[in-house]
Amino acid sequence: MSVPPEEGAEWTPPRTSIETAAWPPLPPAVAVRLLSLGQQLDDSQWWPAERLRALQLRQLEQLVAHADATVPLYRERLRRCGIQVGTSLTWSVYERLPILTRRDVQEHAERLHAQRFPKSHGNAVSISTVGGIGAPAQVLRSGVSLAFSDAVAFRGQGWRRERSDGKLAVIRALPPGATTTQGVGRFKDWGRPIAEVYPTGPSVLVDIRLSTEKQVTCLRRERPTVLASAPSNLLALAQFCRSHRIRLSTLRKIRSAGETVTPELRAACREAWDLPVLDEYAARDVGVIALQCPEGDHYHVQSETAIVEILDAAGRPCGPGEVGRVVITSLHNFAMPLLRYAPGDSAEVGDPSLCRRGLPVLARILGRSRDLLTLASGERRFSVHGSAIFRGKNDIRQFQFVQRTPTRVEARLIPGAGFDHRREPELRTAIEAALGGGIAVDMAYPAEIAPADVASFEEFRSDIR
Repeated sequence: MSVPPEEGAEWTPPRTSIETAAWPPLPPAVAVRLLSLGQQLDDSQWWPAERLRALQLRQLEQLVAHADATVPLYRERLRRCGIQVGTSLTWSVYERLPILTRRDVQEHAERLHAQRFPKSHGNAVSISTVGGIGAPAQVLRSGVSLAFSDAVAFRGQGWRRERSDGKLAVIRALPPGATTTQGVGRFKDWGRPIAEVYPTGPSVLVDIRLSTEKQVTCLRRERPTVLASAPSNLLALAQFCRSHRIRLSTLRKIRSAGETVTPELRAACREAWDLPVLDEYAARDVGVIALQCPEGDHYHVQSETAIVEILDAAGRPCGPGEVGRVVITSLHNFAMPLLRYAPGDSAEVGDPSLCRRGLPVLARILGRSRDLLTLASGERRFSVHGSAIFRGKNDIRQFQFVQRTPTRVEARLIPGAGFDHRREPELRTAIEAALGGGIAVDMAYPAEIAPADVASFEEFRSDIR
């Protein structure tokens, strides 16, 4: 990772001796692209905020013009709010565009698809979103959009100062059809993007539905140097290790993603393993949104790939110390443009003077909480991702699981168009299988669970305390 030059100093890149340099074979095209984008991001992180904003606006003009020409839903919206394509776009004009909610994406996905987009952007890939305030939504992402996501993830590797020659342990929900032995899958490397560029050690994928004790047993056996999981699961692991005086001596880095990182979690990981938590804020529909700064616990918005607004209840931008609704515009996805998209999260604006980087600062990411599931035995473990149950189904608009007792969970569903109540036994069986532990499921159909633009929502909530 590069460092900024001293003020007023002229920076000269390091030189390599041709006489002593080894000449390895040329890397594959994917690695070349990642290294090239990575170098650009390494430089642009130090640009002034004003320069980054000006470049965002230039890219936004192209994206808005493309959306007007190829996306039916946006063509109507742009006309209604008076945005004229072909004229210079300003921030005040762009902010007239109505917020796109997650429910909009669920219900009008096809009208958000671009009828065409540049061939140079690669093929469109359909992605099922995870989490949020409702059932999964199908989003198209172009090859260029995915390449930028890889580049930002590659930047995160550098910011974490993470060596890749050890073993990586990832504890999360297993993908459909995953091959495991007793809940553990084994791989020769760390996967993309890092393994596309550098040699890595092996990795293991551990089923997050295993009990906390079994997860710790697996970690003691595998001896990873890097551990990645959801914050609520990391908290359970840290508390277990602390109470049983288990150090996990090989651990060097702890990564988190997908939920809110609390001060309690950061303190627990330091007490249990003497390590900080290194977090990222990401969503499958838009990629990595913000990375934790290498110099502290605050986050930097990834301005090269996304515009992030934090808005108060009146729709005005929040200032430092204020909490508001997260609104995102993904700058490079021409396959399905998401302009001023609210995924249902909230965040606190941070102090921009905390770091010399020109990337905007967020103090905290909020609105992504999750309780642990409590079994009749007293064991507590990570609750199921409901999105895995409803993946590929578009007849459930919103869901929430609420644990009432150690043996019963209420599945709260908001049916969408075309839902057939005769499917209820099939859904109940799928949910009970996903929860495990002999827990029975009661089905409920409330009038509302949460508004479509809610900024704080629990997919799984436990009433057991």
